[in-house]
Amino acid sequence: MTHLISLQAIQEQSIKNPDSIAVCHDDQSFSYRDLEKCANRLAHYLERHEVHQGEIVALYMRRSFDVLVGMLAVWKVGAAYLSLDFETPLARLKGIINQANPKCIVTEPALLNNLSTEIPLLTCHDLDYFKCDDEYHCHDERLYQEPAYLIYTSGSTGQPKGVLVNHANLSNYLFWFNEHFKITHQDIFIFNSSPAFDFAVTCIHAPLAAGARIVITSEADVLDIETYCHQLIENKVTFVKWTPSYFKFLVQYVEKKRPNFSSLRYLMIAGEELLTAYVERWYAVYPSHAIINEYGPTETTVGITTNLLTKSNLDRTLKTVPIGQAVRNSRLYVVDENNRPVEQGEVGELLIGGASVACGYYKAPELTRERFIKNPFSAEDDILYRTGDLVKQLPDKSFLYLGRIDNQVKINGYLVELNEVEYCLLRQTSIEHAYILAKKHEDGHQSLEAYVVLKPQATFNEAEIRNRLSQQLPQFMIPQHYYLIDRIPLTPNGKVDHSALVQMRKLGVKENAE
Repeated sequence: MTHLISLQAIQEQSIKNPDSIAVCHDDQSFSYRDLEKCANRLAHYLERHEVHQGEIVALYMRRSFDVLVGMLAVWKVGAAYLSLDFETPLARLKGIINQANPKCIVTEPALLNNLSTEIPLLTCHDLDYFKCDDEYHCHDERLYQEPAYLIYTSGSTGQPKGVLVNHANLSNYLFWFNEHFKITHQDIFIFNSSPAFDFAVTCIHAPLAAGARIVITSEADVLDIETYCHQLIENKVTFVKWTPSYFKFLVQYVEKKRPNFSSLRYLMIAGEELLTAYVERWYAVYPSHAIINEYGPTETTVGITTNLLTKSNLDRTLKTVPIGQAVRNSRLYVVDENNRPVEQGEVGELLIGGASVACGYYKAPELTRERFIKNPFSAEDDILYRTGDLVKQLPDKSFLYLGRIDNQVKINGYLVELNEVEYCLLRQTSIEHAYILAKKHEDGHQSLEAYVVLKPQATFNEAEIRNRLSQQLPQFMIPQHYYLIDRIPLTPNGKVDHSALVQMRKLGVKENAE
């Protein structure tokens, strides 16, 4: 499969299995033939608007069949897509659009009024689009080293930064993924994240390249756990991808309701640290499920390591689940502050090399030179990505994630792992969920705040909790303030929303603080 790109694999599915269902959404089903014809039609439409190879086309749509059509059509004309989250605040959206400066924006009629820009706006509902030919020949063999997509992530300066991923990066991940997890046409994925989040790469392009089926669920249904679980069962979904924050909510639900998830083959958890305690609780209900802990910065194409868990191989002595080992054609180095390799078991920064390392940051050469560096361990013209993540290698050669270099929390001069505090809180019988934030005060010192969701009918006794924590943690690691809240708020991408969490103090019940 050398130099084969995912677009070619998807096109082959439309030839081999044209009537197979590719996408299900809102009680509608679309075959691989439907997907190919619509993508061809949109590709012609983009050509009419003079979109050329190497350019950027933005897609501003809700989760829908049209999003998939847009992605494939953009590739067919040799361009790269930029998915914009329709829930993104307009000021941030405007900043991304201004920085990316796409050739055009493909959107839907209901969202047209959200955009105030001089960039041409197109929709898949224009009359000219329906007049386009549904056959299209693209020179996909030329696209291997060309950009596939541009995705924006949060920047340390407060401004989002665009990561440019090419088809070679994407192909390495997708074809390894489908081969490693034996994804076939019989699999059914659920697409439950924002198209602007790189979870979408796993849940769209991997199944389509394998001839599998995608079930699209709405934003509202993802937040309604009961409805979402019903969709998993009704559609016989075999593969899901969740953040650990969302996984926590599902753990709570399945412990009470015990839905029949007999069709599920894999649960992939990614995007944040995965606490062992929640995996244990899931296995208490579903002992036969395979859980994949995936780690990977956007800059290294979705996922760079995976750890395949079973109930029997879960290491319960660790508070967090190891991130596993590298995917195919990737190299991992753990180094000290002087870029010297550390010994196995020692903590250092993770550097990543190989076929998954992206092209760099879009229109940000200085930042690219800072984070994408020449490999000091190789004579070849090889590039490494500096993750800024702290890890250590375990005796079994897997890696354990230990946090961010630039986000370490120091309390009274001591480094504190917030997950360790959270882990100890979760061992209290009255607590359903917990999240720890470090609050920085005007004098520079930091203190810990605990946000707690109680189990039904449970009461909160702060003195008792403090006493129990003191038996497990040193005094400086015990939170000074506790806030009782109804739920842990999540962002549209399924991660914990820190700003919303702080705002919820006003709604929560604050217990006595020391």
